[in-house]
Order: sequence, then structure tokens, then C-alpha cells
Amino acid sequence: MAVRNPESFCDTRRVNRRLDIQGLRALAVSLVVLYHAQLPLLPGGLIGVDVFYVISGFLIVGLLTDEVGRSGRVGLVTFWSRRVRRLLPASFLVLMVTLLASKLFLPPLLMKPIAGDGAAAALYYANVHFAFKGVNYFSVDSPSPLLHYWSLALEEQFYLFLPLAIALIARFTRKPLRWIVWLLALGSIASFAMCLLITTQWQPLAFFLLPTRAFELGLGGLAAIWVRHRLARGDLDSLRWPPLVGLLGLLAVAASAVLINDHVPFPGWRAAIPVAGTAAILVAGAFHQGRLQQVLSWRPIAWVGDISYSFYLWHWPFLVIPAIAVGHELSAAARAGLVVGSLLAAAVTYRFVEDPVRRWRPAARRPRLTYASAVAVTVVSVLACNVAGRLPDLDAGEPVAASAGGPVADIKPASYIPTNVEPTLAEAGVDGSKALIDGCLIPFTESVPRPCSYGPKGGPTVVLWGDSHAESWSGTLEKLADDHGFHLVTYLKAACPVSDVKAWQTLMQRPFTECDTWREKTLQTIADLKPDLVVLTEQRGRIVIGDNSRTTHAASVAATVGKLHDEGLPVVWLADIPEFQRAVPVCLSAHLHDPETCSEPRSETVDDAYRASEKAAVTAAGGEWVDATAWVCPGTTCAGVAGPYVMYRDRHHLTATYARTLATTMWPYLSSAARGDALHP
Repeated sequence: MAVRNPESFCDTRRVNRRLDIQGLRALAVSLVVLYHAQLPLLPGGLIGVDVFYVISGFLIVGLLTDEVGRSGRVGLVTFWSRRVRRLLPASFLVLMVTLLASKLFLPPLLMKPIAGDGAAAALYYANVHFAFKGVNYFSVDSPSPLLHYWSLALEEQFYLFLPLAIALIARFTRKPLRWIVWLLALGSIASFAMCLLITTQWQPLAFFLLPTRAFELGLGGLAAIWVRHRLARGDLDSLRWPPLVGLLGLLAVAASAVLINDHVPFPGWRAAIPVAGTAAILVAGAFHQGRLQQVLSWRPIAWVGDISYSFYLWHWPFLVIPAIAVGHELSAAARAGLVVGSLLAAAVTYRFVEDPVRRWRPAARRPRLTYASAVAVTVVSVLACNVAGRLPDLDAGEPVAASAGGPVADIKPASYIPTNVEPTLAEAGVDGSKALIDGCLIPFTESVPRPCSYGPKGGPTVVLWGDSHAESWSGTLEKLADDHGFHLVTYLKAACPVSDVKAWQTLMQRPFTECDTWREKTLQTIADLKPDLVVLTEQRGRIVIGDNSRTTHAASVAATVGKLHDEGLPVVWLADIPEFQRAVPVCLSAHLHDPETCSEPRSETVDDAYRASEKAAVTAAGGEWVDATAWVCPGTTCAGVAGPYVMYRDRHHLTATYARTLATTMWPYLSSAARGDALHP
């Protein structure tokens, strides 16, 4: 018989005890794992996380509304205690093992950031931590073995705030279900609107943060409430739509996994496709256990769903730590073996840690025991991260002869990392120019030129214009400005090429319109300034919209140099420096007695054909092309350290300390290219 009261809640054992949901969990974790294992057929496998979120919203909101329907309240202490027992044991175990494995097998210089990531994971704000670090989930040089904790932190935040909101609704309203529906509906709409907006402006924030992902959990919650409402009404035998809805939902999830890729903005509107598809599968399965549900309920698949949480936790460090340790991409066979290993680790963890603790009766009867254990585990985790992040001495224990620096060819090669190394390996990563320290390298989202000035005013003026690779040379020019009395003005913007191209912003996954605007405004500003010399450079190989060939690059370089030449401005274009596959200081920290191990072949770090086309373009447009590459890599092998100097602060930026030693080498090129004798005493 149908239940008439819309505020009634039904017996929902058929909703909450469904093996097909475990199968859906298995599908979700498999998509994520295969994506991280770089299976080419699933470029959008990351949407497995979105599937997980919808499932979580469906189950958690269902449990909470059932409780409100039965008792008129939410037992927050009991609810949170269950969540702690369910999530914390396996999370803590994987965190500790990952820290230990990282300490044993990874370069020492990586341990400080990994320890910071671990502390964020232990304190349940890893998603916020990675978002405001500006981490590009789709492209990171050395991915953290704890990066995947971002999704756990987001879900834990949902488990904190939503039950609290529902408890308040149940406490202060007469018809709580109606208000819960309004909360989820309006919250989901607002969240989706924020997701659409922020994805186009600053993709990491949209990707990592709860406010822009809450609609995924919210839609799952709304689906759970609607299912319960429909079940309470009865008359289910007349339903004909569930099989078709379930099939369409599966097609939506599968299409998302195949069609979404790393080169489109995500989450954005595209996230709505797997989210809606997952909700459709969950709703259909509540009313009809057809062929799809039978497949998802197949015991081997459901078993993967049972261990999916542990599988998700283990697979990422299994894949990442070996790849970083060996210093190159793993073979497909190696990645497959590591996935199998992580599956076995997950099975063991589920059997001996996750499931026993979840069912531990003393803690279930006494929530205080659970909370006390959680506090103790969290304190231990943070202390362990602090210990793991402490750096050892990063040198070989012996000094080398002092050197004035300069081109690599003039410096005796170092056979070890000396005690008098400059900068130290621990400091190299932050050894930027004054321009960088002063905030003159403007971020992606800004488009207004921000000039910074160095050296005495009133004399000749030199402008440095470019991206972060130009900033690498700012230390050199800052020293020259002090030594030779000219006025240096910098115009720098991160990741923005000065060549006249339509750039693609890889972090935000959209056209880099701010770069186009900044370039045009800066060009006009420089023309109005009328400096005695303009120095340009940019990182090679930027992703552009349209043709990205050497011919197009040469034409875009010639266009920019030509515009400056037409304004009567002398131009020096510095050839780009070699770009390493690994962060140089990090590699050196693991090879204190054999730094040559961190050297890389010139053929892999320098594109000579690219340089030749660039040189021809600059010269034809009236500028002077300077082979700065030869200063740091004169032979067939490019090193990251020369004598007592660490040359790079990461993979492709010079340390300011070493850049300053190249001032004497650069000076003749600048003084001869400047207008008249402006730079001559």
C-alpha cells in the first residue's frame, strides 16, 4: 500500500544493501587506476573519482535521512565515529608506509615537500593544500606520492559539514526532509555554477576544492532521497524506465572515460556527464535488478568494490615512487605489475586492517575510544611527517677550489657536491632573482604589465621582457646594471611567450587570453619607454593554439622582433637554456658523490633545429640572436653543476647565484647591440 505522507521514510534495506553499488565502486576505482597507469584507451579515467563522489552522496545522505525519519535527529557522534573507523586505519597505514618508502628510495630533497603533503593529508586538508600550491593534477614534474589524498580530504570535509547541516535542520524544522532537499538542490546548483566559473579562471581551485565539487555529492544525495520517496509511494511493478535509464547512465560514464582527456578544462561542465550517469545507474538499480545490475553484482567485481578504498590508497604510491626512484617513465609491463601489487596490498589491508577495525565492537560501543584513537593517530602522523622532512647534509664532505663562475667551459667540472657549493642544494630551489623575490613575475591571471626597476635611474635603459626563463636571466642583468650604471626595467609574466602566438594555458586548460593581452600592452609600453636595448627570451616548446611547427614559431618570433625593430629599438634575443627531464637539485641530492649521473645528453635537452630557425628569424627581423645555450652546455652532455655552482633551481630555470656569474660573459653582447654607445662608459 502506498504511503501518503511525503515526510515518511521507507524501509530501505533494498537501497542500502546492494552488491551492484559495490560493482560500481569497482568500476570507479578501476577507471582511476588504469588512468594513472597510463592506459591510452581511457584518457578520462580520472572521472572515476566523480563516480565515487556520487556514490558517497547517495549512501551518506540516504543513511542520514533514514535516521532523521526514524528518530527525528542525527547522532553526529556516532556517525562521525563510524566514518573514522571506516576511513582512518587504512589511510594511516598507507601514509606511514609511503613516508617510509619515500625516505628509503627517493632523493632526499623531495622529502620536505612530501612531508608537507603528508601533514596536509593527516590533517584532512590535502585538497586545499594542493589547490593553493597551484598543482596541475594533469601535469606535474615530480608528482607527490601523496597527491591522491586530495580526494579523501574533500570527501572527509563533506562528511563533516553535511551531517552537521542536516542535524541542525532536523533540530529546528518541522519538515526536515523538505528542507534537506532544498539544501541539497540549491547547494548543488550553486556549486555547479562555481565549478563552471572557476574552471575557466583557475582550474586547480575548481579541481581540488569542495565548493566546486559539492554538486557531485549533492546530486547523489538528491537521488537517494528521490528513490526513497518513490519506494515509499509503492506501485513499483508498473515502472518500465529503469533498464533504459541504467544503460544510458553506463554509456555516459563510459563515454566520459574515453572522450575526456588532459587537454580539456576539467571539471567544468564535462564533470556533469559522469555525475549524471552515475546517479542514473544508482536510481535504476534501486528499482530494477536487471542485466547491468547482475554484472555489477558479480562476486569478483563486487569484491574489487569491497577493497576499492584500500586499492585507491595503495595504487598511487605503488606507481609513483618507483618511477621517481628510477628517474624515468616505467614500461607498460612494469606499471601493470605495480597495479597488481597494489591490488594485493589492498586485499591484505582490507582483510587485516580496514574491515576488522570497522567492525571493532569496543570502539563501536564507545565512540570516545574511536576519537581518542583518531587524535593519537593524527598526532603520530604529523610527528612522523616532521621527522621524515628533516634534511641530511647534502654535500660530499669536501670543498672544491673557489671559482669566479662564468661559462661551463671555463669551470673545472665537479666530481662531487662540495661543502662550499653555491647555492646549497637545500636553497637552490628558491634561489631566484630579485625580480622573482619582488613579485615581478606576474601570475597567469594578470594581464596588466608590472614594471620593476633596478640599477641607477637617469642613464641608459635596458628592458628585459619575457616569461620565467627571462626571469632566470634577470639576476645577470641586475648585476650588470649595478656594475655598469644602466637602468634595468623588467616585464615578466609566468608561462607567457613574447613571440606573437596564441598560447594555450596548460594549468588552466584554456586559451591564454591574459598572455595575449599582456603581450600587446607590454609591447606598447616598451615602445613608449624607448629603451636603449630590449632583451628577450622565452621557453621553447610552448603549447600554442593551431600550428605548433618550427616554421610557425620562427614567424611568431620574427613578428615580435620586427615590431620592436620598427619602433627603432635594438633587440637581443637570448637562446633558451637546456631543459632537463628531472629537477637538477633533487637529482643531485641523491648523487652527492657522482653528480655526473644527473647530466643529460644535449640531444635530449636542446633542440638545435629549433634554435637554428629561431636564429634565422631573429636576424632577419633586425635583432641579434645570442647563443646563451653554449654558456651552460657547450658539449654533447649538459650538466647541472659546474665547480662549486649549482646551475639550475629546477628542471629549466637557472639559479640566480650562477646566473650572476655570467654577467661578464653577457656584457659584450649587450654593449655592442645597444643603441649607439649608450652602454659604453
